[in-house]
Amino acid sequence: MEAQTADLLVREGLEGRVERLEPGGQVDLDPVLVRPVGKQHAVIHPWVERIGNTGVVLEAEGAPVLFHPGDALDAEPGPVDVLAVPVNAPWGKVAETLQFVRRIAPRRGVVPIHDGLLNDTGRSMYLGHVADFGADGGVEVLDLRGAGATTLGR
Repeated sequence: MEAQTADLLVREGLEGRVERLEPGGQVDLDPVLVRPVGKQHAVIHPWVERIGNTGVVLEAEGAPVLFHPGDALDAEPGPVDVLAVPVNAPWGKVAETLQFVRRIAPRRGVVPIHDGLLNDTGRSMYLGHVADFGADGGVEVLDLRGAGATTLGR
């Protein structure tokens, strides 16, 4: 887990099965390799101190490389096939979301996450913006809402 959270659990005597995720390291969960990336939660607003937030890159032989940033838009995951993109949050704005998708440039597409505050109309608008403007020529939005177990090819 993210280092700041792991430290808190250790201080409280709740470390149990804490695996500290540090950017630059990795955790082997055979057959999945977990690479932590990013350090801080995106800026909420100037009056809230920034907290730690480590995203993860998940890699497994023959599977698409997935990057789940959590809320760490500062991460540099390297080449990825699929980006789990935070679509909406009290701290977010669509311009930052689009810049993030363009910077990461996933080869296969994006999976929307962090969209629980949106009604269907707003969600549809956000996903349309990501699809249309998340890359030159657009980016595929892999909307898994209600899809159940899903296999994504490379």
